Amino acid sequence: MAMSKAAMQRLVKSEFFHEIRNVVAAWDYYLTIRDQEQADAMAEKWCMAKLALEHITGNLYGFSRNDETYSIVNERDYNERLILETSAANMDALLTGEKIRTPRGTFAVVSPSYNEMRERGFSLHFEEEGYYIMNKNNRGCAVRKQPKK
Repeated sequence: MAMSKAAMQRLVKSEFFHEIRNVVAAWDYYLTIRDQEQADAMAEKWCMAKLALEHITGNLYGFSRNDETYSIVNERDYNERLILETSAANMDALLTGEKIRTPRGTFAVVSPSYNEMRERGFSLHFEEEGYYIMNKNNRGCAVRKQPKK
């Protein structure tokens, strides 16, 4: 029996579901950079998450990926997607080739503005001199601050 809409909404807001998001985002990333060992490790984690999702929801879900997006789709109803995100492969088109080093790590600089990245679902993680460091599903990037007019 399928879950009620309210139960599905609670699931999507849960820590468990947040972890699933992180696993599939990492899987997409490692596939993009062709790190097969790490991609295989994420695939193994997904297999466990898939079993848990089936137990919780009564539905089978699969990982789907193309050049633009990755998603978790209901294998019986492909119109039902639990996750639909921009693929790391698609993110590569946004990169400027620059990187900045901060005390919290090194971040690739992207060409879109702060507001454009917010529209893509990124949120502000912290500010560094001249840059906003933004994050989405454990993917960080740097956005150059625009001069104040």
